[in-house]
Amino acid sequence: MKEQEIGLSDAQGSDTFSIYSTKSEPKATSIHVVDSTTFKDIGYNNEEEMTVECYKDKYILMTSNKDDYVRNKIFFFKQPSVIFNSFDNKIEKADNGDLNITIKSSEMFGMTMLDQEYVQAIFHVTLNSDGFIKKQDDNVNFGGIMIPTSAYGNEEEMEPYLNRIENDRESNYDRALEKENEFLEEWLVSHPEYRNLTFCEQITICHQETGFNFDINGKACRDAGQ
Repeated sequence: MKEQEIGLSDAQGSDTFSIYSTKSEPKATSIHVVDSTTFKDIGYNNEEEMTVECYKDKYILMTSNKDDYVRNKIFFFKQPSVIFNSFDNKIEKADNGDLNITIKSSEMFGMTMLDQEYVQAIFHVTLNSDGFIKKQDDNVNFGGIMIPTSAYGNEEEMEPYLNRIENDRESNYDRALEKENEFLEEWLVSHPEYRNLTFCEQITICHQETGFNFDINGKACRDAGQ
Protein backbone atom coordinates (compact mmCIF):
# COMPACT_ATOMS: atom_id res chain seq x y z
CA MET A 1 0.00 0.00 0.00
CA LYS A 2 0.96 3.62 -0.46
CA GLU A 3 -0.17 6.56 1.64
CA GLN A 4 -1.45 9.71 0.01
CA GLU A 5 -1.97 12.95 1.96
CA ILE A 6 -4.45 15.52 0.68
CA GLY A 7 -4.51 19.24 1.44
CA LEU A 8 -4.52 22.70 -0.14
CA SER A 9 -1.74 23.90 -2.39
CA ASP A 10 0.28 26.86 -1.11
CA ALA A 11 -1.90 29.94 -1.62
CA GLN A 12 1.09 32.24 -1.92
CA GLY A 13 2.76 30.17 -4.61
CA SER A 14 2.24 30.27 -8.36
CA ASP A 15 1.32 26.62 -8.85
CA THR A 16 -2.00 25.83 -10.45
CA PHE A 17 -4.70 25.21 -7.88
CA SER A 18 -5.29 21.61 -6.94
CA ILE A 19 -5.76 19.29 -4.05
CA TYR A 20 -2.18 18.16 -3.88
CA SER A 21 -0.99 14.68 -3.09
CA THR A 22 2.23 13.43 -1.56
CA LYS A 23 2.88 9.74 -2.14
CA SER A 24 5.27 7.72 -0.04
CA GLU A 25 7.17 4.67 -1.17
CA PRO A 26 5.31 1.34 -1.05
CA LYS A 27 5.56 -0.25 2.36
CA ALA A 28 3.85 -2.82 4.48
CA THR A 29 0.72 -1.39 6.02
CA SER A 30 0.95 -0.50 9.69
CA ILE A 31 -2.79 -0.78 10.29
CA HIS A 32 -3.86 -3.83 12.29
CA VAL A 33 -7.33 -5.01 13.19
CA VAL A 34 -8.09 -4.82 16.91
CA ASP A 35 -11.74 -5.87 16.83
CA SER A 36 -14.73 -5.60 14.50
CA THR A 37 -14.97 -1.81 14.92
CA THR A 38 -11.40 -0.68 15.63
CA PHE A 39 -8.09 -0.52 13.81
CA LYS A 40 -4.77 0.21 15.46
CA ASP A 41 -2.39 2.36 13.44
CA ILE A 42 1.22 1.85 14.48
CA GLY A 43 3.69 4.47 13.30
CA TYR A 44 6.48 6.71 14.60
CA ASN A 45 6.69 4.46 17.69
CA ASN A 46 3.13 5.43 18.64
CA GLU A 47 -0.01 3.36 18.63
CA GLU A 48 -3.26 5.04 17.68
CA GLU A 49 -6.66 3.39 17.80
CA MET A 50 -9.05 4.35 15.04
CA THR A 51 -12.77 3.64 14.91
CA VAL A 52 -13.97 2.13 11.65
CA GLU A 53 -17.02 2.65 9.47
CA CYS A 54 -17.52 0.65 6.30
CA TYR A 55 -19.77 1.76 3.42
CA LYS A 56 -21.03 -1.21 1.38
CA ASP A 57 -18.20 -2.58 -0.76
CA LYS A 58 -16.93 0.92 -1.52
CA TYR A 59 -14.64 2.16 1.25
CA ILE A 60 -13.53 1.97 4.87
CA LEU A 61 -13.50 5.25 6.82
CA MET A 62 -11.12 5.20 9.80
CA THR A 63 -11.30 8.01 12.38
CA SER A 64 -9.06 8.96 15.28
CA ASN A 65 -10.13 11.72 17.68
CA LYS A 66 -7.22 12.09 20.06
CA ASP A 67 -6.87 15.28 22.09
CA ASP A 68 -9.57 16.92 19.92
CA TYR A 69 -7.35 16.50 16.85
CA VAL A 70 -9.30 14.56 14.24
CA ARG A 71 -7.48 12.38 11.75
CA ASN A 72 -9.08 10.23 9.06
CA LYS A 73 -7.83 7.51 6.79
CA ILE A 74 -9.98 6.39 3.87
CA PHE A 75 -9.41 3.16 2.01
CA PHE A 76 -11.33 3.04 -1.30
CA PHE A 77 -11.65 -0.47 -2.72
CA LYS A 78 -11.48 0.84 -6.31
CA GLN A 79 -8.10 2.40 -5.50
CA PRO A 80 -6.42 -0.41 -3.56
CA SER A 81 -2.91 1.03 -3.77
CA VAL A 82 -3.75 4.23 -1.88
CA ILE A 83 -4.86 5.23 1.61
CA PHE A 84 -6.14 8.83 1.75
CA ASN A 85 -5.11 10.78 4.85
CA SER A 86 -7.12 13.75 6.09
CA PHE A 87 -5.73 15.75 9.02
CA ASP A 88 -8.02 17.81 11.24
CA ASN A 89 -10.57 18.21 8.44
CA LYS A 90 -14.30 17.71 8.79
CA ILE A 91 -15.78 14.74 6.94
CA GLU A 92 -19.53 14.13 6.64
CA LYS A 93 -20.82 10.93 5.06
CA ALA A 94 -24.02 11.31 3.03
CA ASP A 95 -26.65 8.59 2.78
CA ASN A 96 -25.49 7.73 -0.75
CA GLY A 97 -21.92 7.28 0.49
CA ASP A 98 -20.56 10.62 -0.76
CA LEU A 99 -17.92 12.14 1.52
CA ASN A 100 -18.24 15.90 2.01
CA ILE A 101 -14.84 17.14 3.18
CA THR A 102 -14.01 20.56 4.58
CA ILE A 103 -10.30 21.12 3.98
CA LYS A 104 -8.58 23.73 6.12
CA SER A 105 -5.16 25.23 5.64
CA SER A 106 -3.30 28.06 7.37
CA GLU A 107 -0.99 30.39 5.47
CA MET A 108 1.36 32.90 7.12
CA PHE A 109 1.19 36.60 6.29
CA GLY A 110 3.31 39.44 7.64
CA MET A 111 6.91 40.40 6.95
CA THR A 112 8.25 40.67 10.49
CA MET A 113 8.18 38.29 13.44
CA LEU A 114 6.06 40.75 15.38
CA ASP A 115 3.18 40.90 12.94
CA GLN A 116 3.24 37.40 11.48
CA GLU A 117 -0.18 35.86 11.53
CA TYR A 118 -1.77 32.71 10.15
CA VAL A 119 -4.85 33.24 8.00
CA GLN A 120 -7.13 30.24 7.60
CA ALA A 121 -8.20 29.03 4.19
CA ILE A 122 -11.27 26.81 3.77
CA PHE A 123 -12.20 24.71 0.77
CA HIS A 124 -14.97 22.13 0.30
CA VAL A 125 -14.79 19.05 -1.87
CA THR A 126 -17.09 16.06 -2.30
CA LEU A 127 -15.72 12.62 -3.12
CA ASN A 128 -18.06 9.95 -4.44
CA SER A 129 -18.06 6.51 -2.88
CA ASP A 130 -15.33 5.36 -5.27
CA GLY A 131 -12.97 8.14 -4.12
CA PHE A 132 -13.20 10.44 -7.11
CA ILE A 133 -14.01 14.17 -6.99
CA LYS A 134 -17.71 14.75 -7.56
CA LYS A 135 -17.79 18.50 -6.95
CA GLN A 136 -15.65 21.21 -5.39
CA ASP A 137 -15.84 24.91 -4.55
CA ASP A 138 -15.07 27.47 -7.22
CA ASN A 139 -13.41 29.67 -4.58
CA VAL A 140 -11.13 29.29 -1.59
CA ASN A 141 -12.36 31.25 1.45
CA PHE A 142 -9.30 33.04 2.79
CA GLY A 143 -10.33 34.68 6.05
CA GLY A 144 -13.53 35.93 4.42
CA ILE A 145 -11.89 36.90 1.12
CA MET A 146 -12.91 34.60 -1.72
CA ILE A 147 -10.13 33.65 -4.13
CA PRO A 148 -11.38 31.98 -7.35
CA THR A 149 -9.57 28.73 -8.06
CA SER A 150 -9.06 30.05 -11.61
CA ALA A 151 -6.65 32.65 -10.17
CA TYR A 152 -4.23 29.99 -8.96
CA GLY A 153 -1.28 29.59 -11.31
CA ASN A 154 -1.49 33.20 -12.52
CA GLU A 155 0.67 35.55 -10.45
CA GLU A 156 -0.87 38.72 -11.89
CA GLU A 157 -4.40 37.52 -11.23
CA MET A 158 -3.51 36.21 -7.77
CA GLU A 159 -1.66 39.31 -6.54
CA PRO A 160 -4.73 41.55 -5.93
CA TYR A 161 -6.34 38.87 -3.75
CA LEU A 162 -3.18 38.36 -1.71
CA ASN A 163 -2.87 42.14 -1.29
CA ARG A 164 -6.47 42.30 -0.04
CA ILE A 165 -5.76 39.58 2.51
CA GLU A 166 -2.62 41.37 3.68
CA ASN A 167 -4.36 44.77 3.91
CA ASP A 168 -7.30 43.28 5.78
CA ARG A 169 -4.94 41.48 8.17
CA GLU A 170 -2.94 44.65 8.81
CA SER A 171 -6.12 46.65 9.49
CA ASN A 172 -7.30 44.05 12.02
CA TYR A 173 -3.82 44.03 13.58
CA ASP A 174 -3.76 47.82 13.94
CA ARG A 175 -7.25 47.90 15.48
CA ALA A 176 -6.37 45.13 17.95
CA LEU A 177 -3.13 46.88 18.97
CA GLU A 178 -4.96 50.18 19.48
CA LYS A 179 -7.55 48.41 21.63
CA GLU A 180 -4.85 46.87 23.84
CA ASN A 181 -3.04 50.17 24.35
CA GLU A 182 -6.28 52.02 25.15
CA PHE A 183 -7.28 49.38 27.70
CA LEU A 184 -3.90 49.59 29.44
CA GLU A 185 -3.99 53.39 29.54
CA GLU A 186 -7.48 53.42 31.08
CA TRP A 187 -6.35 50.89 33.67
CA LEU A 188 -3.26 52.98 34.55
CA VAL A 189 -5.44 56.02 35.21
CA SER A 190 -6.93 54.19 38.19
CA HIS A 191 -3.61 52.47 39.06
CA PRO A 192 -0.98 55.26 38.88
CA GLU A 193 1.30 53.35 41.27
CA TYR A 194 2.31 51.10 38.34
CA ARG A 195 3.37 53.87 35.94
CA ASN A 196 7.04 53.59 36.92
CA LEU A 197 7.16 49.91 35.95
CA THR A 198 8.26 48.71 32.53
CA PHE A 199 5.60 48.35 29.86
CA CYS A 200 5.80 44.54 29.99
CA GLU A 201 5.45 44.55 33.77
CA GLN A 202 2.40 46.80 33.43
CA ILE A 203 0.57 44.54 31.00
CA THR A 204 1.45 41.48 33.12
CA ILE A 205 -0.13 42.97 36.26
CA CYS A 206 -3.07 44.35 34.28
CA HIS A 207 -3.72 40.92 32.80
CA GLN A 208 -3.51 39.26 36.22
CA GLU A 209 -5.99 41.72 37.74
CA THR A 210 -8.46 42.07 34.86
CA GLY A 211 -8.05 38.93 32.74
CA PHE A 212 -7.64 41.09 29.62
CA ASN A 213 -5.54 39.31 27.00
CA PHE A 214 -2.68 41.36 25.58
CA ASP A 215 -2.16 39.12 22.58
CA ILE A 216 -0.01 41.45 20.45
CA ASN A 217 1.88 43.31 23.20
CA GLY A 218 2.26 40.08 25.14
CA LYS A 219 3.84 38.35 22.17
CA ALA A 220 6.21 41.29 21.71
CA CYS A 221 7.28 41.04 25.38
CA ARG A 222 7.77 37.29 25.16
CA ASP A 223 9.83 37.64 21.97
CA ALA A 224 11.98 40.21 23.80
CA GLY A 225 12.47 37.77 26.67
CA GLN A 226 10.40 39.87 29.07
